[in-house]
Amino acid sequence: MLITRETDYALRLLRTLSDGDQHTVEELCEAEMVPRQFAYKILRRLAKAGMVQSFRGREGGCRLSCDLRRTTLYDLTTLLSEQQKIAACLHLDYQCSWQEKSDSCCRIHHRLCQVQTSLDETLRACTLHSLLAEDALAMHTLAAKGLTAENALAAGAPVKNAGSAAVSAVGVPDEKVLQTDG
Repeated sequence: MLITRETDYALRLLRTLSDGDQHTVEELCEAEMVPRQFAYKILRRLAKAGMVQSFRGREGGCRLSCDLRRTTLYDLTTLLSEQQKIAACLHLDYQCSWQEKSDSCCRIHHRLCQVQTSLDETLRACTLHSLLAEDALAMHTLAAKGLTAENALAAGAPVKNAGSAAVSAVGVPDEKVLQTDG
């Protein structure tokens, strides 16, 4: 299982929606640099799962409807990804030709099961709130200074992931990054 582009876009959309306000798709796409065709598809899936509420009409848009403190990265990746396993042989319906011809257990399969279990546990331990909170804090700090991540980058400040917030290498808002000469 990988963090797909769709999951990345969903995280970005949820980052903006985490403010609790209602946003139009256009606002979300502009704020998070998500292509409109992806945003509509992702928001439909999030709405079907009860994570967001959609409103039609002139005053339409969407709003977060789930508690990000109780929703995990595992929940999101499961919702958006068809491929949940890191290897094909981990799927229940997989027919392994080596296993069929061998009398012993496949040590590779056994080790991949351990890796999959560890990955699933890590994804389940990571709430969307904890994942998005640091980024939202950095974006808020930049906005308070009248900056975007792109402005900070253009001014020569080191920015991790220019499409995101100014953060240090460990993902914590970096005050040096957020300061400018102007």
